[in-house]
Amino acid sequence: MQASDAFTRLWSAVEPFSFPENPMELPWCAYAKQYLASAEDLCARLGALQSDTERLVAINQAKVRLLDRYYDWKAVVPKAHRIHLGEQGHRCLYLVLCQTYERLRALELSITPPLLFLPEPPSPPVQVAGIFLGER
Repeated sequence: MQASDAFTRLWSAVEPFSFPENPMELPWCAYAKQYLASAEDLCARLGALQSDTERLVAINQAKVRLLDRYYDWKAVVPKAHRIHLGEQGHRCLYLVLCQTYERLRALELSITPPLLFLPEPPSPPVQVAGIFLGER
């Protein structure tokens, strides 16, 4: 009888599993809050730019800064936060990276018309003493 009482106590001590109603309501960890603040600052600076060319350059620079800051944070946070990729328990650095990158990408695609760059023309073949190198 004592074994069944102990089992019942242990069994009832564990909360039943359930999915969160809204996973985006999970709290940010302390590291992600600071990274989120810097990511929001990157996005806020883009609103003041007028020309599409300036905005495109600023968006590309913001993407690079976002990735640089992510890897800076990843190098110093505890291991549990480095590999925390999901949305279980709390939202972490990787989720900030994904959300902000998607936001920057949407801003980049909203520039009308999209800037297309033509490739540079190929350089002329090198000629030495009347023989074209690389040709037969």
